[in-house]
Amino acid sequence: MGIFGVASHARSRFDAASSCLVLVILVGHLMTVREAWAETDAKPEEVVLRGKVVPMTEILKAIAPDLKVDDPIAQQVALWCEDKTVIPLLPDEGSRALFRDSRLQNRLVEIRGRRFPKLPYLQVIGLMVEEGGRMRRPEYYCHVCAISLRAPQTCPCCQGPMEFRMKPEPR
Repeated sequence: MGIFGVASHARSRFDAASSCLVLVILVGHLMTVREAWAETDAKPEEVVLRGKVVPMTEILKAIAPDLKVDDPIAQQVALWCEDKTVIPLLPDEGSRALFRDSRLQNRLVEIRGRRFPKLPYLQVIGLMVEEGGRMRRPEYYCHVCAISLRAPQTCPCCQGPMEFRMKPEPR
């Protein structure tokens, strides 16, 4: 017998059945959202934007100092454009370095990205950072394996450390 006098095999069948029902409801809702999005015929727009990547908490403190910020928003970074527009960055492979490496924050950047209609986020495709009066591409480089990556991590080949550096962009 299991908890509350219910046989454990009966409880496991109930758990499996309720899990399947929840999954069917979620998939049905996801299909409805996907179908509604497809009807808008929304295409992403490629943009090049300049500004500073700043943690969302700093932006909110500057705009609304009395606002209390909780954990989820504290993990977010946004592009604070030169025209004072705030655009949150979509956390994915293209923006990973901006979330993880504070050396790339609070300095002039130029982001090539995609804006999706009806979504406030910017998906980062390419990143340039101002250093010494020039726009340069940040990279994380392993001198042992000669591997260059876009975000901080250990070398996927030798598992050693990777050096943060700026690579001049040929123009």
